[in-house]
This record gives sequence, C-alpha cells and structure tokens, in this order.
Amino acid sequence: MNDLDLALRTPGRALLLEPRAARAQASRLLSGERPRRRGLISALAGAVGLAPQEEAPAKPEAFRPLVDWAAEVEFGAGFALIGPIAVIDVCGVLTPKGYYDWWTDEWNGGYRQIGAAIRAARADDRVAGILLRVDSPGGLVAENFDLCDEIYEGSARNGGKPIWAHAASLACSAAYGPAASCDRVLAGREAEIGSIGVVIVHVDESEMLKDWGLKVEALESSPGKTMGAPWKPLDDATRAHWQADVDELARRFSGVVERGRGVSADAVKALDARYFLADHSDPALSARAHGLVDEIMTERAAAAALIQSLSPPDGTGTPAAAGASRAASRSSKEIHMAKIDAAMIAALETQSEGGDEEEKAAADDKLSRIKAILEEEDDDEGDDEEASDADAPAAGSSGKPAAKPDCLSAAMAVLDLPEAKGREKLARKLAEKAGKGALSVQDAKEMLAEAPKASRLGEAMADRDKGLNPSSEPDKPGAGLGAAIDRMNEAQKRRA
Repeated sequence: MNDLDLALRTPGRALLLEPRAARAQASRLLSGERPRRRGLISALAGAVGLAPQEEAPAKPEAFRPLVDWAAEVEFGAGFALIGPIAVIDVCGVLTPKGYYDWWTDEWNGGYRQIGAAIRAARADDRVAGILLRVDSPGGLVAENFDLCDEIYEGSARNGGKPIWAHAASLACSAAYGPAASCDRVLAGREAEIGSIGVVIVHVDESEMLKDWGLKVEALESSPGKTMGAPWKPLDDATRAHWQADVDELARRFSGVVERGRGVSADAVKALDARYFLADHSDPALSARAHGLVDEIMTERAAAAALIQSLSPPDGTGTPAAAGASRAASRSSKEIHMAKIDAAMIAALETQSEGGDEEEKAAADDKLSRIKAILEEEDDDEGDDEEASDADAPAAGSSGKPAAKPDCLSAAMAVLDLPEAKGREKLARKLAEKAGKGALSVQDAKEMLAEAPKASRLGEAMADRDKGLNPSSEPDKPGAGLGAAIDRMNEAQKRRA
C-alpha cells in the first residue's frame, strides 16, 4: 500500500485536491481494483484474499521527464536539460514520497523527489533556469508547504536561479502551491488553474453495513480514538474538529499564494476554491484575470521565453547562474549560445511538422528568419567587426559597453506572443526592434494587444527600417538597418 492509498483510507486526512479528482480517487478506493489483466483463477483467488501480491516495479533513482519537442536532451538527477534550462515534472496526484500509479503505469514523483530534483538543478553549473512542468489535480497536504517554501526561498526574487512553472492542462490545489511559489506562472489557454482550498472527505458506511447485517464495535480508551470512523455517522464534535483543521490549512495555503502571487488572502477566499480556465473571455472566469497566471503560451514558447530571459544585464549572452563563473572564455560563450539556438530551432522544427496549416506557416517563417540571421553572422563576420568598432555604444560609468539583448531570443519571444496571431506583419517589425534592443518584449506585447488585426500601424511601419542603400533588396534576409545592428551586436558579444 502506498502513501496515497493509506491517506485515502485514513479518516480525517486533509487533502489539497481538486473536487473531481477527489471523487475519482474515492471511486478507485471503493472499487478496490487495479487496471491489470488477471485470469479466472487469479480473480477467484483475489475474491477470497488468496491472490499473490503483485509488486510494483523498482523505484527509479532519478525521474527523467519526456520532452518530445526537443531534439537534443541531456539528463541530470531528476530533470531533463534542454540548452541552459532544467525541466522538472510535477505530475499526478501528489504525495510526500511518490508512488507507482497502476492506472497510468508510471511513477509519480512526490514532494521529496521534486524538491531533490530542484536542488540538483540549482547545484548544476549547466543549469541557468528551471521550468516546472505541472500537470496535477493536487494531492496531500503533508510536506506540500515545505516544498513551496523551498521553491520560493531559492527563486530569482531571492537571488537564486530563475524558476518558472508551466501548466499545459492542469495545476490545481496542491499542484498550484509550488507553481505559485515560482517566479512566473505560465499556462496553456485551456489549462485549468486554481481550486485553492482544502477538503476532508468522510464516507458514512453505517447504513450499508446494517443492510449487510454487520455491526462494528470498538473498545476504545476514549471516544476520540475512533473519531470519523466510516462505520459510524459523523458526530458534531468530530465535524467541528475537522472543520477547524480545514480552516487552518486553508489560511496557510492562502498565505503561500499571497506570498508568491501577490493575491491577497481575501481575494483568494473570494475565489471560493473554484478552478478557472487559464484564459477566458469573461474576466470573472479567467485565472489570468484573477492574477493566478502571468501569461498564456505553449510549453515550447515558455521554454523559449525562459531561455530568452536568462541574458544578464552585462550583455555577455551567458546566462546568470548561481555558482557559474562570469569570467568564462569566448569559446564557452559561443558553445552556450549555440545550445540556445539549437534548442529554439528544434522546438520550431517540431512545431512546423504538426498542427494546422496556419501554425506550420508561422513556424516555417520563424525558422527561415532565424536560420538566415545565423547564416549572415557566419558570412559577414569581418564586416561585423568593423561595423561594431565604428558604432560601438558609449561606455557607462563602469567603462563597460551598454547592455544589448540577444537578437535571436528577443525576436523569437515577440513572434511567439499570443497577441501576434492575426497581426503577423506588425509582429515581425516589433520583433526586429526587440532584437536590436529598441523595444522590450513586454512593450511589444502591449502594442500588439492594442493594435487591431491587420493593423494599419503594421503597414505604416513596413518601410521603416529598410536598407540604407536604395538598390538593396529589402526583403532579403539580413538586409536592412535592423539586421545590420543585430549583426553588430552579435559581433560585439563575440569579442567580449
């Protein structure tokens, strides 16, 4: 019996579990069945309690998340490494120690395994940022808040490595606590988010036992010893005791959300422990509108956005990671940036192979632009050096060049914004500006959101940054003032 089964069989055990999942778990418990095939003799033996116990497969030493959109994946202790980021799964019904789920035929890591994977990623010099991939309806209370504290205390807001959470489909109850403790929470548009509350379930079996002709009698040292037992109705004293526990745990849960998300305890209580679609046309039904989610994007886009955010203020292109030396050699910087480029291109190639025609076309467009930039860098390296010498930015008070973001990462982040859909022409122009440092990704996002689809603003900007030479081909990859500045920036970083 694993700790999930034990918890479901223990009267008064508090759960942080989305209501539908709680009902499903109760149904599984009452059925007493496991989804495995058995012969007739085994079934009959099981009916009388003589069936041999089937053991779960050996517990793996390290969980290895499957990242199907990444072409090259390395592994650490409990995480997948894609470029400079570690991906860690928070999946299934959550428990302290984890368990083997017979229904899904896989191990579900518990709070301890998740915490160990996060600690390993934070200690690994290859890792600059962490992405928690959440897909869970919640789970047990025990040790959940400890994990939330560990995530929050080691996050970027407290001087640690950035840690983001992404939920493609489900981040409810106990699963939302760790997510809310991250620096950012991202989600798919149809993901279900929230259910911030606590529940204790009591099943009164007394009438059923009476119909079966069974009577249970307990000899106890005090009446509280069998409080909440399923073979007797729930008495008022037990009900009041359990309700007090629920209220206390709910206050702690609200505190976790308030600390991580800045949503007040009163606002959390007003949500009435409901779950919400991550994005909804009605703000009252939108997790994003309630402050539970920062942005709507796919898992691939979330990984790309995290990678893009890792460029430190000094403009070196080397992700800021605790324990990593900032005096890395030029060759190590180039290798690192190559990993980032490869991870982004692999994600786009996967996207271009699936989805509808519109998604394929968008992915193909991004791929062609990115690859053209990379090819131009190789062909024009000599020109880049001369241009950057002539147009190098003025040094600040410290004598260092002003910061310049990575062209490829910033441009891709803008192109991947949900607001870019239907405004592709404007998005391409804004992406070019973001790539050369003239516009932040957030500013581009706001401009896209305010602009109507097929905006005239996009048409007005169509010739804004064309080449300085009238005879040049403005539509050729690498042509234009923006592309030239991008190449200058890249050359400057290579010389740093």
